[in-house]
Amino acid sequence: MRVLEHVIRRAGLAVRLHDLATGLPVRDGITVTAWPEAHPELRVATTAVTGAGIAGFTRLPGLGAFEDGSTARADWFASPVRFPPVPYVVRVEDATRDHLAVVRQVPVPAAAPVEVALPRSVRAPIPAGTLTVVASIVTEAGQPAAWAVLGLSAGGYTTGGVADDRGAVLVPYPRAVPPTALGTPGSGPLWRVTVRVRYRPADQFGAPGADAGDPPVLTSVLTQQPALVDDAGVFAGSLQRDLTTGGPLVVSSRAAPAPAVLVVRTAP
Repeated sequence: MRVLEHVIRRAGLAVRLHDLATGLPVRDGITVTAWPEAHPELRVATTAVTGAGIAGFTRLPGLGAFEDGSTARADWFASPVRFPPVPYVVRVEDATRDHLAVVRQVPVPAAAPVEVALPRSVRAPIPAGTLTVVASIVTEAGQPAAWAVLGLSAGGYTTGGVADDRGAVLVPYPRAVPPTALGTPGSGPLWRVTVRVRYRPADQFGAPGADAGDPPVLTSVLTQQPALVDDAGVFAGSLQRDLTTGGPLVVSSRAAPAPAVLVVRTAP
């Protein structure tokens, strides 16, 4: 056999999309947009997502020498690096609105698919075999705690979700997690859930070139400082509520008939 032509084609960026709460791949209705931080006008978009939740870019501005193989792969990744990575912004949008939009900053080219976790929206369908925890998170002034992070833990299992710009958040909780108590004949099994919130607007920041309606960079959201939560008038680092099979758990600071909101006090 005689080789007539040898062609190298490399993809500078691939992202692996998964649901933040369940870890399952996300692929339906997805648009992934990428652009160099310094040149947002050069943005490129794709709607092609594999069954495993992977979206890739074969052509990106500023990466021609990597993509066409005219430079060695080691020149970009092995020390000493001849070609430094290009700072890029990646935005993921879900047309089904089952997930919140996500913005990430990534160095490109990326040696492996970049993991992107998509928070579920309050309108997302509830996965089979799960219970539901919902919250409407507000500040002491009654303003929505936009992009707050709600953390849940019980019996060694931890999960969570991200609030939208209205402070609303929904988190599916697996029934397979062993309950912490048998409960009563009326309630059935009971999960004593510890609730924590991360929320500090000063920690949130946007990405270069992002649109006005885009969320903050995901890493700035997930790494916010812990907030204090109001538990019947007392602010503490966490509160506990009982989740049962009887219906969704609405996490609130006060008992009915007060408004079903979770009040938070941000860190200084």
